[in-house]
This record gives sequence, C-alpha cells and structure tokens, in this order.
Amino acid sequence: MCSSDLGVPHELDTMLEGQIGPRLAERFGLQPTPRRVFRVLGDGESSVSNRLKPVSKRMGKDPNLAGVMLHYRAHTPEILLTFEALESEAGTRAGEEDLRSLDADVIECLGEDLYAIADAPLVDLVSQALRDAGLTLATAESCTGGGLGALLTEGAGSSA
Repeated sequence: MCSSDLGVPHELDTMLEGQIGPRLAERFGLQPTPRRVFRVLGDGESSVSNRLKPVSKRMGKDPNLAGVMLHYRAHTPEILLTFEALESEAGTRAGEEDLRSLDADVIECLGEDLYAIADAPLVDLVSQALRDAGLTLATAESCTGGGLGALLTEGAGSSA
C-alpha cells in the first residue's frame, strides 16, 4: 500500500496479513479465493468493459468458469480487473488453472493497454522491472512536491 493511498494505514495492513488473517483462516477453516488480477493503463473503465465482452461471453458458456466474477476498480492511473472464483450455484468453484485459461483472451481483447497480470501495485512492478534491467531512475519534481520520489522509495529495497 502506498502512503499516498487513502484508507487503512500500512501498519494495519501488515497486522491483517501477518496475524489476523491467518488466525481467522485457521479458526474457521477458510480457504483463499482464487483470483487473477489484470492491470490496464490508457483506457477507461467502460471501454475496457466493452472490449472484454468476448471474455464475459466465454465465462457464461464455460461450466468450469461458473461462479467467476469480474470486478473493475478504477484506481488512477490504472484499471484493475479482478477475476474472482466464487462458488457457483452448483456448488463448484473454478481453480487457478481455470482462471489462467482466460489470460490469452484477455490479452487479445486489451492488447498493449494491458501492462501486467499481477496483484502487485504499479510502483512495485516498475521498481522490479528497473532492478531486473539493472537500471536506476532519477526524478526532478516541482509541481508534484516530491510525491513521485516518495512513492518510488516507499518499497523495501528501493535504494537498489
């Protein structure tokens, strides 16, 4: 989570993920819900929705994808598409492989506007790509008040 994000503070996120979530899962026998997150830049939510109609049609016809819900989240500058495998009316649930089977169709529908299939935030993906390529990034900010630099250096290992 970025410090510029509104909502739950980073410390609570850490507690939920590291302590509370695992304890609740153990106590109530909760299993993680399979999800697949696609990240889109350069297009609006309604346009992305229209472009994904072939994928939605396929989901409606494929019994392995029954119960899969597609959620849209506009989070400037990107649109997050989350395919979530919920329990179907027949009591079945799609698995990770079923969700992965949608990848080629989503890629075909969204083309270059799809920049990642990942649950990680944009800043983490950019930072990892820079590290993998052995590159560094310098910014000179005025109107942003140092916000971009703060965002980029928030993650662990960002100084690398």
